[in-house]
Amino acid sequence: MTEREINEQIVLRLQMTTRIKSENFMCHCPYHQDRHPSCSVNVEQGVWHCFSCGQGGKLRALFRDLCGHSINKELGIPWEAQKESTFVNPFKTETEEDLTIQPDIHIALDGTFISVKHNDDVIKYLEKRCIPIDMADKMQMKFAAMAKSYDTEEPNNKDKWVYFTKRLVIPIYEKGKLMSCEGRDIYGEEYFRNQLIRQGKDPDKYEYKKCIYPKGASTSTLYDIDKLDTSKTLFFMEGIMDLAVLRTDPYFTNRNSTAVFGASISGRQFALLKKFSSTVFIIDNDLAGWTSLKRWKNYIKENNLGQSHMFILPPFTDKGAKDIGDVPVKIGKTITECREAKWLTSQKSIILNEQLIDETVDRLNKERIEKQRGTK
Repeated sequence: MTEREINEQIVLRLQMTTRIKSENFMCHCPYHQDRHPSCSVNVEQGVWHCFSCGQGGKLRALFRDLCGHSINKELGIPWEAQKESTFVNPFKTETEEDLTIQPDIHIALDGTFISVKHNDDVIKYLEKRCIPIDMADKMQMKFAAMAKSYDTEEPNNKDKWVYFTKRLVIPIYEKGKLMSCEGRDIYGEEYFRNQLIRQGKDPDKYEYKKCIYPKGASTSTLYDIDKLDTSKTLFFMEGIMDLAVLRTDPYFTNRNSTAVFGASISGRQFALLKKFSSTVFIIDNDLAGWTSLKRWKNYIKENNLGQSHMFILPPFTDKGAKDIGDVPVKIGKTITECREAKWLTSQKSIILNEQLIDETVDRLNKERIEKQRGTK
Protein backbone atom coordinates (compact mmCIF):
# COMPACT_ATOMS: atom_id res chain seq x y z
CA MET A 1 0.00 0.00 0.00
CA THR A 2 1.44 3.38 -1.01
CA GLU A 3 1.68 6.34 1.36
CA ARG A 4 -1.01 8.16 -0.60
CA GLU A 5 -3.36 5.18 -0.30
CA ILE A 6 -2.74 5.16 3.46
CA ASN A 7 -3.53 8.88 3.62
CA GLU A 8 -6.74 8.27 1.69
CA GLN A 9 -7.72 5.60 4.20
CA ILE A 10 -7.10 8.07 7.03
CA VAL A 11 -9.46 10.75 5.71
CA LEU A 12 -12.11 8.15 4.84
CA ARG A 13 -11.94 6.44 8.24
CA LEU A 14 -12.06 9.79 10.04
CA GLN A 15 -15.06 10.67 7.85
CA MET A 16 -13.44 13.88 6.67
CA THR A 17 -14.87 13.03 3.25
CA THR A 18 -16.89 10.22 1.67
CA ARG A 19 -15.25 10.40 -1.73
CA ILE A 20 -11.77 11.52 -2.76
CA LYS A 21 -11.86 13.29 -6.11
CA SER A 22 -8.41 14.90 -6.11
CA GLU A 23 -5.25 15.11 -4.04
CA ASN A 24 -6.41 18.47 -2.56
CA PHE A 25 -9.86 19.08 -1.13
CA MET A 26 -11.73 21.09 1.51
CA CYS A 27 -13.74 19.48 4.30
CA HIS A 28 -15.19 20.21 7.73
CA CYS A 29 -12.58 20.39 10.49
CA PRO A 30 -12.43 17.27 12.70
CA TYR A 31 -12.03 19.44 15.80
CA HIS A 32 -14.94 21.85 15.59
CA GLN A 33 -18.30 22.48 13.96
CA ASP A 34 -18.12 24.93 11.07
CA ARG A 35 -20.84 26.09 8.75
CA HIS A 36 -18.65 25.91 5.66
CA PRO A 37 -15.70 23.54 5.07
CA SER A 38 -12.63 25.29 6.50
CA CYS A 39 -10.15 22.41 6.53
CA SER A 40 -7.69 21.85 3.67
CA VAL A 41 -6.38 18.31 3.06
CA ASN A 42 -3.60 17.10 0.75
CA VAL A 43 -3.56 13.29 0.55
CA GLU A 44 -0.44 13.28 -1.64
CA GLN A 45 1.63 15.12 0.97
CA GLY A 46 -0.30 13.67 3.91
CA VAL A 47 -1.03 17.01 5.56
CA TRP A 48 -4.07 19.00 6.68
CA HIS A 49 -4.76 22.54 7.94
CA CYS A 50 -7.87 24.27 9.27
CA PHE A 51 -8.07 27.94 8.29
CA SER A 52 -10.64 28.59 11.01
CA CYS A 53 -9.15 27.18 14.23
CA GLY A 54 -5.52 26.99 13.09
CA GLN A 55 -5.04 23.28 13.78
CA GLY A 56 -3.09 21.19 11.31
CA GLY A 57 -0.20 18.82 10.70
CA LYS A 58 0.39 15.31 9.43
CA LEU A 59 -2.63 13.13 8.66
CA ARG A 60 -0.93 10.22 10.43
CA ALA A 61 -0.58 12.27 13.62
CA LEU A 62 -4.22 13.37 13.33
CA PHE A 63 -5.36 9.75 13.12
CA ARG A 64 -3.28 8.76 16.13
CA ASP A 65 -4.60 11.73 18.16
CA LEU A 66 -8.24 10.97 17.38
CA CYS A 67 -8.17 7.17 17.41
CA GLY A 68 -5.49 6.44 19.98
CA HIS A 69 -3.49 4.11 17.71
CA SER A 70 -1.59 4.27 14.42
CA ILE A 71 -3.10 3.88 10.98
CA ASN A 72 -0.59 1.05 10.44
CA LYS A 73 -2.22 -0.87 13.28
CA GLU A 74 -5.69 -0.06 11.93
CA LEU A 75 -4.79 -1.38 8.48
CA GLY A 76 -2.70 -4.29 9.74
CA ILE A 77 0.47 -3.07 8.05
CA PRO A 78 3.67 -4.46 9.67
CA TRP A 79 6.16 -1.81 10.66
CA GLU A 80 8.89 -3.35 8.52
CA ALA A 81 6.62 -3.15 5.45
CA GLN A 82 6.86 0.64 5.47
CA LYS A 83 9.50 2.07 3.15
CA GLU A 84 10.27 4.76 5.69
CA SER A 85 8.86 5.58 9.07
CA THR A 86 6.75 8.70 9.38
CA PHE A 87 6.30 8.21 13.11
CA VAL A 88 8.87 10.79 14.09
CA ASN A 89 8.69 12.20 17.61
CA PRO A 90 7.31 15.71 16.93
CA PHE A 91 9.18 17.12 19.91
CA LYS A 92 12.61 15.87 18.77
CA THR A 93 12.72 17.15 15.20
CA GLU A 94 14.77 20.13 16.32
CA THR A 95 16.95 20.82 19.32
CA GLU A 96 15.55 22.88 22.17
CA GLU A 97 18.07 25.56 21.27
CA ASP A 98 16.85 25.65 17.67
CA LEU A 99 13.23 25.85 18.76
CA THR A 100 13.71 28.77 21.11
CA ILE A 101 15.57 30.92 18.55
CA GLN A 102 13.32 33.78 17.45
CA PRO A 103 12.02 33.22 13.89
CA ASP A 104 13.25 35.63 11.24
CA ILE A 105 10.08 37.62 10.60
CA HIS A 106 9.97 40.81 8.55
CA ILE A 107 6.43 42.13 8.38
CA ALA A 108 4.84 45.50 9.00
CA LEU A 109 1.43 47.18 8.99
CA ASP A 110 0.49 50.25 7.03
CA GLY A 111 -2.77 52.18 7.09
CA THR A 112 -5.18 54.17 9.22
CA PHE A 113 -5.78 52.85 12.72
CA ILE A 114 -8.35 54.20 15.16
CA SER A 115 -8.35 53.90 18.94
CA VAL A 116 -10.92 51.38 20.16
CA LYS A 117 -12.52 54.07 22.30
CA HIS A 118 -13.27 56.16 19.21
CA ASN A 119 -15.14 53.59 17.12
CA ASP A 120 -18.76 52.75 18.01
CA ASP A 121 -18.69 49.36 16.26
CA VAL A 122 -15.65 48.26 18.25
CA ILE A 123 -17.13 49.55 21.49
CA LYS A 124 -20.30 47.50 20.89
CA TYR A 125 -18.24 44.43 20.00
CA LEU A 126 -16.07 44.69 23.12
CA GLU A 127 -19.10 45.30 25.33
CA LYS A 128 -20.71 42.17 23.88
CA ARG A 129 -17.53 40.22 24.74
CA CYS A 130 -17.39 41.84 28.22
CA ILE A 131 -13.95 43.28 27.51
CA PRO A 132 -13.38 46.76 29.01
CA ILE A 133 -12.06 49.49 26.71
CA ASP A 134 -9.07 50.10 28.96
CA MET A 135 -8.11 46.43 28.72
CA ALA A 136 -8.28 46.58 24.94
CA ASP A 137 -6.06 49.67 25.09
CA LYS A 138 -3.54 47.91 27.33
CA MET A 139 -3.36 45.06 24.83
CA GLN A 140 -2.78 47.63 22.02
CA MET A 141 -5.92 46.72 20.11
CA LYS A 142 -6.78 49.10 17.26
CA PHE A 143 -9.52 49.32 14.64
CA ALA A 144 -8.15 49.27 11.09
CA ALA A 145 -10.17 51.78 9.10
CA MET A 146 -7.98 50.96 6.11
CA ALA A 147 -4.84 48.84 6.44
CA LYS A 148 -2.66 46.10 5.03
CA SER A 149 0.32 44.02 6.10
CA TYR A 150 3.39 43.65 3.89
CA ASP A 151 6.86 42.12 3.75
CA THR A 152 9.44 44.76 4.74
CA GLU A 153 12.02 43.12 2.44
CA GLU A 154 9.60 43.18 -0.50
CA PRO A 155 7.19 46.04 0.29
CA ASN A 156 5.93 46.25 -3.30
CA ASN A 157 5.21 42.54 -3.65
CA LYS A 158 1.41 42.54 -3.70
CA ASP A 159 1.31 38.75 -3.39
CA LYS A 160 2.45 39.23 0.20
CA TRP A 161 -0.09 41.91 1.08
CA VAL A 162 -3.00 41.05 3.36
CA TYR A 163 -5.77 43.60 3.86
CA PHE A 164 -6.95 44.19 7.42
CA THR A 165 -9.50 46.89 6.60
CA LYS A 166 -12.49 47.09 9.00
CA ARG A 167 -11.01 44.60 11.44
CA LEU A 168 -9.91 44.75 15.04
CA VAL A 169 -6.12 44.41 14.94
CA ILE A 170 -4.15 42.91 17.85
CA PRO A 171 -0.34 43.04 17.45
CA ILE A 172 1.89 40.18 18.62
CA TYR A 173 5.47 41.07 19.60
CA GLU A 174 8.59 39.24 20.70
CA LYS A 175 11.72 41.11 21.79
CA GLY A 176 10.01 44.28 20.61
CA LYS A 177 9.64 42.94 17.06
CA LEU A 178 6.30 42.47 15.31
CA MET A 179 5.89 38.72 14.88
CA SER A 180 2.29 38.74 13.71
CA CYS A 181 -1.04 40.40 14.30
CA GLU A 182 -4.53 39.05 14.57
CA GLY A 183 -7.10 40.74 12.37
CA ARG A 184 -10.45 39.91 13.96
CA ASP A 185 -13.77 40.44 12.22
CA ILE A 186 -16.22 42.23 14.54
CA TYR A 187 -19.31 42.13 12.33
CA GLY A 188 -19.98 38.40 11.95
CA GLU A 189 -20.52 35.93 9.13
CA GLU A 190 -24.10 37.02 8.40
CA TYR A 191 -22.91 40.60 7.78
CA PHE A 192 -20.13 39.23 5.55
CA ARG A 193 -22.57 37.20 3.46
CA ASN A 194 -25.08 40.05 3.19
CA GLN A 195 -22.37 42.40 1.96
CA LEU A 196 -21.47 39.95 -0.82
CA ILE A 197 -25.14 39.60 -1.80
CA ARG A 198 -25.46 43.39 -2.03
CA GLN A 199 -22.48 43.34 -4.37
CA GLY A 200 -24.19 40.75 -6.56
CA LYS A 201 -21.81 37.96 -5.50
CA ASP A 202 -22.57 34.40 -4.43
CA PRO A 203 -21.56 34.19 -0.73
CA ASP A 204 -21.11 30.41 -0.96
CA LYS A 205 -18.14 30.99 -3.24
CA TYR A 206 -16.29 33.07 -0.66
CA GLU A 207 -14.69 31.88 2.54
CA TYR A 208 -15.53 33.72 5.73
CA LYS A 209 -12.53 34.15 8.02
CA LYS A 210 -13.13 35.26 11.58
CA CYS A 211 -9.40 35.91 12.05
CA ILE A 212 -6.64 36.62 9.55
CA TYR A 213 -2.86 36.99 9.88
CA PRO A 214 -0.12 38.55 7.70
CA LYS A 215 1.72 36.41 5.17
CA GLY A 216 5.13 35.51 6.48
CA ALA A 217 4.05 36.04 10.10
CA SER A 218 4.46 33.59 12.96
CA THR A 219 2.25 32.95 15.98
CA SER A 220 4.77 30.39 17.21
CA THR A 221 5.40 32.47 20.31
CA LEU A 222 3.60 33.40 23.53
CA TYR A 223 1.53 36.56 23.78
CA ASP A 224 3.34 39.24 25.80
CA ILE A 225 6.38 36.96 25.98
CA ASP A 226 8.68 39.90 26.77
CA LYS A 227 6.75 40.53 30.01
CA LEU A 228 6.57 36.93 31.28
CA ASP A 229 8.63 35.68 34.25
CA THR A 230 9.80 32.07 33.84
CA SER A 231 10.42 31.72 37.59
CA LYS A 232 6.70 32.16 38.33
CA THR A 233 3.59 30.17 37.46
CA LEU A 234 2.27 30.85 33.97
CA PHE A 235 -1.47 30.81 33.21
CA PHE A 236 -2.07 30.17 29.51
CA MET A 237 -5.01 29.54 27.19
CA GLU A 238 -5.90 29.41 23.52
CA GLY A 239 -7.30 32.79 22.47
CA ILE A 240 -6.26 36.41 22.86
CA MET A 241 -9.83 37.58 23.43
CA ASP A 242 -10.31 35.02 26.20
CA LEU A 243 -7.06 36.31 27.70
CA ALA A 244 -8.50 39.84 27.66
CA VAL A 245 -11.48 38.54 29.64
CA LEU A 246 -9.24 36.68 32.10
CA ARG A 247 -7.22 39.85 32.68
CA THR A 248 -10.31 41.76 33.78
CA ASP A 249 -9.47 40.18 37.13
CA PRO A 250 -6.49 42.11 38.61
CA TYR A 251 -5.17 38.80 39.96
CA PHE A 252 -4.28 37.76 36.39
CA THR A 253 -3.40 41.24 35.14
CA ASN A 254 -0.57 41.38 37.65
CA ARG A 255 0.62 37.81 37.08
CA ASN A 256 1.96 35.73 34.21
CA SER A 257 -0.86 35.18 31.74
CA THR A 258 -0.65 34.51 28.02
CA ALA A 259 -2.32 33.01 24.94
CA VAL A 260 -1.00 30.48 22.42
CA PHE A 261 -3.25 31.59 19.52
CA GLY A 262 -5.41 28.51 19.07
CA ALA A 263 -5.58 24.85 20.02
CA SER A 264 -2.66 23.80 17.83
CA ILE A 265 0.37 24.46 20.08
CA SER A 266 3.58 24.46 18.02
CA GLY A 267 6.86 22.76 18.87
CA ARG A 268 8.45 26.13 19.56
CA GLN A 269 5.65 27.07 21.93
CA PHE A 270 6.14 23.79 23.80
CA ALA A 271 9.83 24.61 24.15
CA LEU A 272 9.01 28.12 25.42
CA LEU A 273 6.45 26.76 27.91
CA LYS A 274 9.05 24.30 29.17
CA LYS A 275 11.09 27.22 30.54
CA PHE A 276 8.48 28.02 33.19
CA SER A 277 8.82 26.43 36.61
CA SER A 278 5.10 25.71 36.68
CA THR A 279 2.10 26.30 34.42
CA VAL A 280 -1.69 26.20 34.53
CA PHE A 281 -3.33 25.44 31.18
CA ILE A 282 -6.87 26.90 31.17
CA ILE A 283 -8.32 24.67 28.47
CA ASP A 284 -11.37 25.06 26.25
CA ASN A 285 -13.92 22.40 27.14
CA ASP A 286 -14.19 20.84 23.68
CA LEU A 287 -12.40 18.20 21.60
CA ALA A 288 -9.79 20.64 20.31
CA GLY A 289 -9.05 21.90 23.82
CA TRP A 290 -8.73 18.44 25.37
CA THR A 291 -6.62 17.22 22.43
CA SER A 292 -4.30 20.18 22.90
CA LEU A 293 -4.03 19.29 26.60
CA LYS A 294 -3.20 15.70 25.62
CA ARG A 295 -0.35 16.86 23.39
CA TRP A 296 1.00 19.09 26.21
CA LYS A 297 0.71 16.10 28.56
CA ASN A 298 2.70 13.93 26.16
CA TYR A 299 5.38 16.62 25.91
CA ILE A 300 5.59 16.87 29.71
CA LYS A 301 6.07 13.09 29.95
CA GLU A 302 8.60 13.02 27.11
CA ASN A 303 10.68 15.73 28.77
CA ASN A 304 10.21 14.58 32.40
CA LEU A 305 8.88 17.97 33.50
CA GLY A 306 7.29 16.59 36.66
CA GLN A 307 4.03 17.38 38.42
CA SER A 308 4.27 21.18 38.61
CA HIS A 309 2.19 21.61 35.45
CA MET A 310 -1.55 21.81 35.99
CA PHE A 311 -4.74 22.22 33.99
CA ILE A 312 -8.12 23.68 34.82
CA LEU A 313 -11.47 23.97 33.08
CA PRO A 314 -13.30 27.30 32.85
CA PRO A 315 -15.85 27.79 35.62
CA PHE A 316 -19.49 26.86 34.91
CA THR A 317 -18.76 24.30 32.19
CA ASP A 318 -21.82 22.46 33.52
CA LYS A 319 -23.90 25.47 32.47
CA GLY A 320 -22.47 25.74 28.96
CA ALA A 321 -19.29 27.80 29.39
CA LYS A 322 -16.83 26.34 26.87
CA ASP A 323 -14.07 28.87 27.48
CA ILE A 324 -13.20 31.80 29.73
CA GLY A 325 -14.87 34.25 27.35
CA ASP A 326 -18.21 32.48 27.86
CA VAL A 327 -18.24 33.04 31.62
CA PRO A 328 -19.26 36.74 31.71
CA VAL A 329 -21.24 36.54 28.45
CA LYS A 330 -23.30 33.38 29.01
CA ILE A 331 -23.18 32.99 32.79
CA GLY A 332 -23.12 36.63 33.89
CA LYS A 333 -20.25 36.12 36.34
CA THR A 334 -16.97 38.03 36.46
CA ILE A 335 -13.64 36.22 36.58
CA THR A 336 -12.98 37.89 39.93
CA GLU A 337 -16.19 36.43 41.36
CA CYS A 338 -15.20 32.98 40.12
CA ARG A 339 -11.72 33.22 41.61
CA GLU A 340 -13.06 34.47 44.94
CA ALA A 341 -15.41 31.49 44.93
CA LYS A 342 -12.26 29.28 44.88
CA TRP A 343 -12.37 28.37 41.17
CA LEU A 344 -8.58 27.99 41.05
CA THR A 345 -8.64 25.26 43.69
CA SER A 346 -10.05 22.91 40.99
CA GLN A 347 -6.65 22.74 39.27
CA LYS A 348 -5.46 19.21 38.51
CA SER A 349 -1.98 17.83 37.90
CA ILE A 350 -1.60 16.92 34.23
CA ILE A 351 0.66 13.92 34.87
CA LEU A 352 -1.50 12.51 37.67
CA ASN A 353 -4.61 12.78 35.44
CA GLU A 354 -3.18 11.17 32.31
CA GLN A 355 -5.91 8.55 32.13
CA LEU A 356 -8.67 11.15 32.53
CA ILE A 357 -7.21 13.24 29.70
CA ASP A 358 -6.82 10.29 27.31
CA GLU A 359 -10.29 8.94 28.09
CA THR A 360 -11.92 12.35 27.63
CA VAL A 361 -10.28 12.82 24.22
CA ASP A 362 -11.47 9.35 23.17
CA ARG A 363 -15.01 10.02 24.39
CA LEU A 364 -15.30 13.41 22.71
CA ASN A 365 -13.94 12.02 19.47
CA LYS A 366 -16.45 9.16 19.50
CA GLU A 367 -19.24 11.68 20.13
CA ARG A 368 -18.02 13.73 17.17
CA ILE A 369 -18.02 10.70 14.88
CA GLU A 370 -21.48 9.62 16.01
CA LYS A 371 -22.81 13.14 15.49
CA GLN A 372 -21.37 13.22 11.97
CA ARG A 373 -22.95 9.88 11.18
CA GLY A 374 -26.29 11.10 12.48
CA THR A 375 -26.28 14.09 10.15
CA LYS A 376 -25.63 12.06 7.02
